[in-house]
Amino acid sequence: INIRRLKRQTLTPGELFATHPVVLPSGHYTAFRASTYREPSGIYILDLATGKYRKIFPVRLPPEFPRDQLVAPKVVQFHSLDGLEIEAQLFQPRGRGPFPAIIFMHGGPIRQMLPAWHYREYYARAYAFNQYLAAHGFVVLSVNYRSGIGYGRSFRQAPHQGPRGASEYQDIVAAGLYLRRLPFVDPERIGLWGGSYGGYLTAMGLSRDSDLFRAGVDLHGVHDWAFRATDFIPGGAWGLDTPEELKQAYASSPVADLSLWKSPVLLIHGDDDRNVMFAQTVDLYFRLKEKGVHVEVLVLPDEVHGFLRHESWLRAYRAAADFFQRILGSP
Repeated sequence: INIRRLKRQTLTPGELFATHPVVLPSGHYTAFRASTYREPSGIYILDLATGKYRKIFPVRLPPEFPRDQLVAPKVVQFHSLDGLEIEAQLFQPRGRGPFPAIIFMHGGPIRQMLPAWHYREYYARAYAFNQYLAAHGFVVLSVNYRSGIGYGRSFRQAPHQGPRGASEYQDIVAAGLYLRRLPFVDPERIGLWGGSYGGYLTAMGLSRDSDLFRAGVDLHGVHDWAFRATDFIPGGAWGLDTPEELKQAYASSPVADLSLWKSPVLLIHGDDDRNVMFAQTVDLYFRLKEKGVHVEVLVLPDEVHGFLRHESWLRAYRAAADFFQRILGSP
């Protein structure tokens, strides 16, 4: 088959965010998952002959869930500090503002957020929480920073990422500067939140740019790449072996810039985490307490990295919402 001569054809309409297509054995139908900004991901069947589709396995929201009050995230672009174009989803509350604003960063980093309910459970919850923040008067900017998927190999394999230079952090600074320019955002009330790799970038923002980022919620983030490489996973899963690499890994970590950290933070972690050591949060907590930084902590006993119990997610998000309301919610 000459792949270059094949023509691409759109099979699903623009309001659906479709993933995981599978052609059924008959060859006449395709099954896929899809969501919208109001409807969580469900399973659909598409008739290839007629182009008609129907949902066969919906995810049903409770009747009291305010699906009709969800905001439609707007896809926006801005340029990073080095000129790279970055895409994000902007959740804008109803009203005139100025509103406090929150930047959300996904984990991975091999992930991509959508302007709709996500197909992965972890990020479907994150999307729901971003909608909750917007419903309670926060602008939310969900950033698809470099080293994520969906924007090509060079974007995914961005040089100097993570412990090799934290190049993606400049995308987060650019996101903060983008928010500052919006007329409905209060430039003095911008915060950060994220889990895992997003927790790492949250801590990076607070340690390097507390004047820009005034508060953060850090869920099970990495705070010291060198510690991870020597005390948890050989090489930190990045192949960090030489003294020079470990030195660079430390310099690419939030703990390297604690002298600049002034902003309040809420740390959330399960104490049975097998992906990011609980010790990363314990260590950072005591370092910040010693510096006199406002630090709060929520420890979830017996929880793993992606919390297993629904109650744990409720506790985490309720604590995060309360924290942001207290620290950023009032002018």
